[in-house]
Amino acid sequence: MTNQDQKSQFEIVESEMGCTSRLMKLVLSLLTVVIVGTISWCNLPEEYINDWIERAERVSTPETSYRLRVADWGIRYGGYVSGLSSKWQMYGGQSRFNWRYVISAIYTDDEGNRSEEIVLPLPRQSERTWAEEKLFDFKEAKFLLNIYSDELARETYARYLARQYPQWNGRTISSIRINLVTQNIIPPIVAVMEQRLLEEKQEYRLVNEFDVSMEYLRPSRRIAGIFDTRQR
Repeated sequence: MTNQDQKSQFEIVESEMGCTSRLMKLVLSLLTVVIVGTISWCNLPEEYINDWIERAERVSTPETSYRLRVADWGIRYGGYVSGLSSKWQMYGGQSRFNWRYVISAIYTDDEGNRSEEIVLPLPRQSERTWAEEKLFDFKEAKFLLNIYSDELARETYARYLARQYPQWNGRTISSIRINLVTQNIIPPIVAVMEQRLLEEKQEYRLVNEFDVSMEYLRPSRRIAGIFDTRQR
């Protein structure tokens, strides 16, 4: 093969690579435009979009109006399926109080008399090592947030705790109490003046007390809210 032939083949390969590179740049550019356009459209206020469509309906045919609404639905559904429809929001609504749960267990003696209330040794309400607090306990906050507005989930968790801590000092667990502790956040102006964020007063409120006296006897059959807790 002569030098001229090698040069010709090299030019052909270089030309093909150049075409492929230009095609890839074109595809990536189009994909970027589609992604940015979808995100921007999904973040437009719905009243603006509805206003535009209503204006178009007044000056166009019913068929055109229908196509506009279908196009709007298609963009939004495509953004939902691809995960591009998340709303952009600079600031979220700040709660005006901090809260935490204090979960305790009530244990009774053999005669069924009510005895001492014991705060369970759970994360965020008992002494923890540095590693436990920094590396693992952050998951507990998310879990408690998930059950905050779900009573069935709280009952299920209470029954789980009853199986984990069935006895204390020879006494048997009777119920699980879930207390909500709240502490108000000081208004910003007052916080700046006093150089603190929270009020000193903490309010305790009983959210639930679940009867778990029979839980430890049938741990494999218990699902919250399904089985009767009375002794058969």
